Amino acid sequence: MVLTKWYFKSGDIVKKGDIVCDIENENITMEFESFFIGKILLICSLKTKLTSGTEIFKIEGI
Repeated sequence: MVLTKWYFKSGDIVKKGDIVCDIENENITMEFESFFIGKILLICSLKTKLTSGTEIFKIEGI
């Protein structure tokens, strides 16, 4: 799986249900949504190959 698109950047505020990024493999593209409300502290680089345990982004609750 590869991270292909960000809809937010570091410093943006997201709420529960916001589509944060797209993740793609050879068959499908999935939208990844936030389960939390908060400020995005850091994001993973585009085209990063994602494996189990890869931190995609970090949110600070507000």
